[in-house]
Amino acid sequence: MDPSSLKELVYAFQKSRILLTGFELDIFTQIDESGATSEQLAVKLQVDHHACDRLLNALASLGFLEKHNQRFFNTADSFNLLSRKGSQYQGGLMHSNHLWDSWSQLTTVVESGVPAHSTQINVRGQDWLSAFITAMHDRAIKQAPQQLAHLDLADVKTVLDVGGGSGAYSMELIRKKPEISATVFDLPNVVPITNEFIRKEGFREKIKTYPSPR
Repeated sequence: MDPSSLKELVYAFQKSRILLTGFELDIFTQIDESGATSEQLAVKLQVDHHACDRLLNALASLGFLEKHNQRFFNTADSFNLLSRKGSQYQGGLMHSNHLWDSWSQLTTVVESGVPAHSTQINVRGQDWLSAFITAMHDRAIKQAPQQLAHLDLADVKTVLDVGGGSGAYSMELIRKKPEISATVFDLPNVVPITNEFIRKEGFREKIKTYPSPR
């Protein structure tokens, strides 16, 4: 590794931070087909105009936005992946935003041996929990087909999915064998999130939910 490659690795966090801040502020959703100026977006987002302008230009320099005549536009990929209106919206990226603070404390964690967040998942707030479950869902829908591919479901009629989160694994089991019915068992504040994923994916008739005692 040469010094240039080393520095590129060290400074990589800057690009991630620019993107995650844009995502956290929901900039990509706020830009419609006609584009928007930095001033218009600053008003919409209720942020400082000068700082917003610098962020938008940084996003453009990284290829996440296009800039024409002082107006900013989504690229096709940015709209598809980063706007709530996109068909492949990656909502789970918000969890990466939440992890930023934890990773920033890594030196302290190594020195002390104390976790960055000692609180239990179910008391970290609904926004954190929703982002976490969404991130886990995004991962599970990619992993489940391969992980369940060789599972013998011949005699399986019902499934209890303990700690099932979004219900992604129950969904994949039902795709493999539509006769199966499933129940996802999870924390009381997770279950409403589970129900929303079940509704979106069209499994309301096949998957039930049950909240655990607090």
